Amino acid sequence: HLTRLDQNESKYMLAVPNKGQDAFTVSIFDERNRVVYQETEVVDGNFAKVYNLNQISGEHTFEIKDKAGKVCRLRK
Repeated sequence: HLTRLDQNESKYMLAVPNKGQDAFTVSIFDERNRVVYQETEVVDGNFAKVYNLNQISGEHTFEIKDKAGKVCRLRK
């Protein structure tokens, strides 16, 4: 789940429900589909994190990939 936190569209909260230990990679792409952020998160339970994208102009895409290779893409 991706939620915009402010009116100027630069801060987003990504929430990923989880039922145990897991690892997934969060990647953020700019409007030219270039990776501007990538980090692997290791979690034990639910995950939430705020991302400040004020340095990225135009549309951006969040991609969440779990360790099994399942991918979820969210475009904002």
